[in-house]
Amino acid sequence: MTGIWENKGRINRDVKTAIACSTTVLVNDGDTIILDSGSTTSLMTGPLQEKRRLVVMTNALNIAYELAGKITLS
Repeated sequence: MTGIWENKGRINRDVKTAIACSTTVLVNDGDTIILDSGSTTSLMTGPLQEKRRLVVMTNALNIAYELAGKITLS
């Protein structure tokens, strides 16, 4: 099972990165957002770390772990 999830993150990675970066531009400082689990949404964590006073609600432990201590989490 692990192999399937690891492979999913590699498929179309350049497209997923472009989507993540394009979507992150729409998030403003002070916003509250919801991120579901997924390989594309997990790529948003890097660009989101540049935001200030951001509240992120997520059911994805990897996203919460990546953002913990870097932005405001809920």
